Amino acid sequence: SHSWPSRVESILHEGQEWLVMTVTLAPGILAENLGLDRWDPALFQELGRTVGTVHALSRKYIPPAGLRRPDWDASVNLFNHPAPEHEWLARKQAAVLERIHKLPRGGDDYGMIHADLHFGNFIIDFSTHSITLIDFDDCAYGWFVMDLAVLLFDILVLYEGENRLDFAREFMIHLLSGYRAQSSISRFWVEQIPLFLKLLEINLYADLLYLEKTDHLDPWVAKF
Repeated sequence: SHSWPSRVESILHEGQEWLVMTVTLAPGILAENLGLDRWDPALFQELGRTVGTVHALSRKYIPPAGLRRPDWDASVNLFNHPAPEHEWLARKQAAVLERIHKLPRGGDDYGMIHADLHFGNFIIDFSTHSITLIDFDDCAYGWFVMDLAVLLFDILVLYEGENRLDFAREFMIHLLSGYRAQSSISRFWVEQIPLFLKLLEINLYADLLYLEKTDHLDPWVAKF
């Protein structure tokens, strides 16, 4: 919603072209660094409104000829992961993907999404009670509900309290309330969230198995 200035310069170096961009720093604090004691229903609703606003704009977006972003299953993102090296896990992934590929790709439900909307990719400004989304590198065409699934998946990694199921319900009630103030989402697509959560779980687990094998047990791996 902000009209921040940006500028892109092309620089030739050793026969290669490099693009350099300058932007204005978004004010606030990175969401993953915000203690969960500071989250409340109003903030969850604002998060939903922000994502809903982006999705509503996405429905109207027509890219210039020849510049269309790839679909989610043709680019690198949280949902598109190579088949895991463990056969049992690869079978689970294939079964989930088979169900997902059967979902309808209607214009109202499928469009440009962030595709990497975890809590390290948006900033909260308490002075204006606004949220700024960042890091659109993985932006792709997919079902809008995918972005909501990532938010639920990640906040339950960050959440360290008790009654996780009650917390998840509360989060989704307010997230969807804010979202629906800006963008529509049917009950059918809300009911598909567990399917996308399962795909995220399988893909992340495959990464963790690889990192564990390489003894890459840093704090991020331990948390997940």
